[in-house]
Amino acid sequence: MTPTTHKRSWMPKRVFTALGKVFCAEIAGRMFQSKARIYIELELEGYVQFDSEVFGAGTRFPVTCSGWCLTHKGRMAYGEACEGASDEQ
Repeated sequence: MTPTTHKRSWMPKRVFTALGKVFCAEIAGRMFQSKARIYIELELEGYVQFDSEVFGAGTRFPVTCSGWCLTHKGRMAYGEACEGASDEQ
């Protein structure tokens, strides 16, 4: 008997890879930009959202960047999938 038993979260590899790209972009402090269809599918499932951010607000030339970011549901799902992937290795 193991001291901690929990259900592993499983997701298709293409979803895991797509969420990983958005996660890495967030960690790097940028927005992930892509026109791939999978991100629209993930948005409908509630894992990502398309958002805009203004850089240099209040200055003479502010810049607006748009891109994908993870929702809380997306962060939780990606984190659980990473935990499951590390358990298997």
